[in-house]
Amino acid sequence: MGILIELYFSGNGNSDDMKTFGLIFIYYAVVTMLLLHVILKRTHEQVSKIRFISGTLLLYIMAIILLDPVLIMISGLDTVVQSPGAGLLAIFLVMLPIVVFFFYLINVFVYRTKDKQKVLYLFMAAQPIVAILFLILLTVGSFFCLI
Repeated sequence: MGILIELYFSGNGNSDDMKTFGLIFIYYAVVTMLLLHVILKRTHEQVSKIRFISGTLLLYIMAIILLDPVLIMISGLDTVVQSPGAGLLAIFLVMLPIVVFFFYLINVFVYRTKDKQKVLYLFMAAQPIVAILFLILLTVGSFFCLI
């Protein structure tokens, strides 16, 4: 949690890093909740609201804990990856298999769905789309800020 702790306690709450981190987390939280809701509805799984909320919060916590080691792992890519969009795409792609593994555990122990493979495959298939939509959102948002 070193990088995140430095961001929070740097005293620079209005920095671009904090704004980007807040945007990433808010986007991930909203899109993941909507994605999980659609997947569970589409597969006709009956998950109680308490299990849905607790499983989603657990997935958020695991993603936040995972973000710091991923940022440390890809910090050596700064000479190879020149654009922020490519860096964010690298973060999503590195986090994808680990988040899918955490989602599988949450699906087994918290959601307790009947057709675990179908739910897992839909979640895996949607993750690259989530990353691409975020890059589009970031690009369009930065375009309108420049005008």
